Amino acid sequence: MKHAMATKTKYLYKTITVSIIFFQIIFAFVSPTPANADLFDIGSLSGSSGSFNPGSFGADAFGAGTFGSGSANSIIDDIEKRYHLNPLSIQNLGEGMNISPNKEMAPQMNLFFNPTDPKNGQEITAQAFPLYFSSQKENLYFTWYLKRKECDLKTSNLSALEKKLCDLDNNNKITIEDWKIEAMRRVTNGGFAGDQVNYGQPGGDNDEYRAQFGGDRSTSGYCYIHDFETGVDYELEHYNTNGDWIGSGCEHLFPDAPGHTTGDGAFGNSEEEFWHTDPKDPSTAQNGNKDEANVVGLGQDKFTWNYASKDQVGVVIEGLSMNATKYQDSSMQVTWAFAKNQCTPRPTGRYMSGAPYNGGTAQIPTADQDLNDCIADNLVDPTNGNQAGKFEIQLTATPENPVIDSFSQNNPDNRGDLLTTHAVLINSATKDSNISYEWKVYANSSKSQTDDTAWEDITKGLIDAHAISSVSGSDLPSLKINLNVKEGTKANGQDFFDRYFEDAIGYFRINVTATENYDSNQKRVGRSSVVVKIVQSQAQIQTHSVDVDANWKLKFASASASDTGLLCEDTVEDRAVCPVVKGQIIGLDFDADVLGFPANSGSDISWLINNKPFKCSLSVSNSNACDPNKPEFGTVNYFPVTGDVGESYTIAMTATNPLSGKSLTLNRVFRVVDPSVLIISSDTGNVWPKYLGQYVDANGATTDNYSKDMFESFSGGSFALKGLFYPNSLKSGANVAWSVNGSSVMADASGLIQVSDTAAVPGMVYSVSLSGVYVPPAKNKKALFDIWGVSIADVVDVKLSRSVQVEMIQNTGQLASGPLDSSKKFFASIISYVPASVIFFFRLVVTMGLILLALGITFSFIPEKKVQ
Repeated sequence: MKHAMATKTKYLYKTITVSIIFFQIIFAFVSPTPANADLFDIGSLSGSSGSFNPGSFGADAFGAGTFGSGSANSIIDDIEKRYHLNPLSIQNLGEGMNISPNKEMAPQMNLFFNPTDPKNGQEITAQAFPLYFSSQKENLYFTWYLKRKECDLKTSNLSALEKKLCDLDNNNKITIEDWKIEAMRRVTNGGFAGDQVNYGQPGGDNDEYRAQFGGDRSTSGYCYIHDFETGVDYELEHYNTNGDWIGSGCEHLFPDAPGHTTGDGAFGNSEEEFWHTDPKDPSTAQNGNKDEANVVGLGQDKFTWNYASKDQVGVVIEGLSMNATKYQDSSMQVTWAFAKNQCTPRPTGRYMSGAPYNGGTAQIPTADQDLNDCIADNLVDPTNGNQAGKFEIQLTATPENPVIDSFSQNNPDNRGDLLTTHAVLINSATKDSNISYEWKVYANSSKSQTDDTAWEDITKGLIDAHAISSVSGSDLPSLKINLNVKEGTKANGQDFFDRYFEDAIGYFRINVTATENYDSNQKRVGRSSVVVKIVQSQAQIQTHSVDVDANWKLKFASASASDTGLLCEDTVEDRAVCPVVKGQIIGLDFDADVLGFPANSGSDISWLINNKPFKCSLSVSNSNACDPNKPEFGTVNYFPVTGDVGESYTIAMTATNPLSGKSLTLNRVFRVVDPSVLIISSDTGNVWPKYLGQYVDANGATTDNYSKDMFESFSGGSFALKGLFYPNSLKSGANVAWSVNGSSVMADASGLIQVSDTAAVPGMVYSVSLSGVYVPPAKNKKALFDIWGVSIADVVDVKLSRSVQVEMIQNTGQLASGPLDSSKKFFASIISYVPASVIFFFRLVVTMGLILLALGITFSFIPEKKVQ
């Protein structure tokens, strides 16, 4: 504020100074020269010599007489000397005034994208920031347009695919109107699925809107285009071939439904059907605008869609400029801003007459053109944008390019991934528990991410196949899809795999609708979607334990009777995210035969780790797959685990089949974990976890709860326990020791310990402990240092320990696994966490008490002797 006041004061002072000089020059030429006139003092304007007297504004007041009576040139010379005026500066001032109209700031925009590096199928948001408009963003019209790579401008001979994907107004042409419809449909319906709506029924949701030139609440009707090269503003007018004026060039750039005009204040069911809006909801997009106001883009400075490769996007903003027209009224210029400012006017050489002035009227240059012709020149590639800083949702799906597997009763070794889609809410006003989610899964049989008509709802089919469970409810921000689907599963009446996985590749589009109930009478709705490429194959990146040979080169560990050498194959969760520990070396390969590759074909294979390329070489391994001169080069790779707990690695392998030319991408995700070990039963018929009761979740579902630290077994028998390592890869390198009640016990070759005591009675408790350390092999440490420069000090030993208690119970022919009453459940929970040392001390105290009690009873029967 202070800076603005100082600037105004400075310009006011300059204006007064120039005005005084100007008047002195005039009076010097037209007034007589008094002999002793005082020169007017600028400082007296605010001095203490009294009030300013307008009547004193004569030649004497301005001191013109102080200049000698000579020629005009001599008088001007005197003025220049008195005020230290530089003639060149005065000339520059005059020249600047002459061209100042061409230096005014015309409306423009900045366009930002988030994220800046979108992946195929990922949701991306473009945001336009208008500049130099006199209207607020909420009163401007934003006309977005989206060009897909298949949708180049074309006026004839459309293919079936082009007509289906691109000709959205069904006129057998691909025009910029189709680009607008592609974008503004998404802006208007906000992801609303109108496939179940009967548009033949009466509507009447009062969602019409009448647009005005220059934006909402505008009263101007003079439209202009700015030439950014010359700085000239041209008024848009239409002329015929003879040069006769035929009307104003003001025309909105809104897209129209066939047979209708957008922004005319009428929005019937045929327009609702064309824009895929809800005829029973005046604001289908849930943004506070009426549906027709959203079609004209009122205040819609953001546009969100699922990105596909080669997408291009643009926006045109209509509004009032900060520049006034030259007409004798209060009108401002109506103008349009393009994303790249690439819209060169086509002047007509004719002029409109503006406000009158002394001896004439203002002449306004005109241009005759259709602004739609500039749209194609202002397309923007989102990958070249900048980062940009309502209730929004961001969806992420992991893993990338997941594998779906069909299994049968004869082939239960299913290797499908667990596809997890997670919703992150932005600007949410309530807790997650107050937000309800509804998930839907669609499949695309055309293998085209951009064909909206090809998506089919397969949610029910996946539920029937037990691939997903809950798809709606509160506090459900994630959807997990088990991509192990049984052979013969049906979807929409046909075989699931035959319908959606032609050439072993298909697409899932996962939609979520989140409803936020933050007030008893209010709610907000957000929608989002993500497209995921699914690969139908039993092939995946296999992970191996690693050995080091005599030459300190790496090789896959050999399988044994107790260890296959493969990692992360135990559970679906491990296959989705493979747990590893710091200091491990992981071997990678894939089965080219399953992919249909020819034998020993490793051509066109690339590996990425966290988006950075890495390759095996002869300095890493002597395998032919690491020799660039061998045909199988690239089918094997290795990497070291050097991150801390919680860090992750994403491995991506892309291979191109040299016969068919088709490419396939496989992914594996690894996470560094804190290693641990559990003691589990090897035969739950002899020893089993102690039953603690039932857990009731928020939805009322009950789950049996078993202790991890307390076991039960029948007295007088035997039981066997073993260690379960996490991750399982530690079991081959862990040196562990077992003890039972403090005595050392040896495990057999498979890692089991046997405890047998025929004298054990009910109530007896065994304390079983497992302790040890995982020591990375010394040769692995050397390989880490030699190959990757990993310091030996960074590869540390891992301590492992666990203790449990086994209680002997009476063999009644039934396992003690029924529900407990509340008191038993309470004491069972307490006992399960009591250390063995405490129980031993308690038994010692009870034993001593019993001994004292027995002695007391015994001495009570012995007669006392009198002592003299």
